[in-house]
Amino acid sequence: MLLGILKSSIRLSVLLSLLLVASGFSEPVPFWRGNKKLETKLEEERAILVSVRSSDVPAGVRFSFRGVGLVKRERRDVLKLAMRFDDLKTVSDHFKEVKWEPKTNRLFVVGQALGYQARMLLQIEKVEGVTPTRDEIRFKVIDGHFLGLEGALVLETRTPASKASGERTEMSIWCLQEAKELPLPRALVGFALEVIAQRVAGKMREHLEAKPL
Repeated sequence: MLLGILKSSIRLSVLLSLLLVASGFSEPVPFWRGNKKLETKLEEERAILVSVRSSDVPAGVRFSFRGVGLVKRERRDVLKLAMRFDDLKTVSDHFKEVKWEPKTNRLFVVGQALGYQARMLLQIEKVEGVTPTRDEIRFKVIDGHFLGLEGALVLETRTPASKASGERTEMSIWCLQEAKELPLPRALVGFALEVIAQRVAGKMREHLEAKPL
């Protein structure tokens, strides 16, 4: 079924892209903004900050994920490399299968962590120039596990710490989902996922900083 969806019409793809733009969720306020301690960790320690939460809502459960780190590379280069989804398998063995369909902007991913496997088909939308210093890669799960989850990878130019230092990119991600239940135990939604996400993000940053265009 999932592979069949990959071959569906471009017309349906355009419709789904429009639905993605008219997102039901808005970006949460970045938890590190205005927090001097966290900002120092980002700047001086090159820390990767991650927050994974679940909470009860009328629909069932709300899942939220937020992460951020600084990449020593120009924003436009980071965007180009981040769109090379086929590289994900070389970044981390948590990605078991990755198939990117550029004609329909659809990404099929099989991910595995903590003994659980998730198969997801995502609609992708690259949005350049959200502001003069910001680009986004928006996504929404349209089939498989975490159905309805949506969010964005946000790339923002970071002011250099000094004239001698090169341009850096603040790379953050957010995603939200509301569902009757999650495809994994809620006991794992928290510290365990945060640790895994930090490790994967660390490998991704190494890849983005070293990979030639």
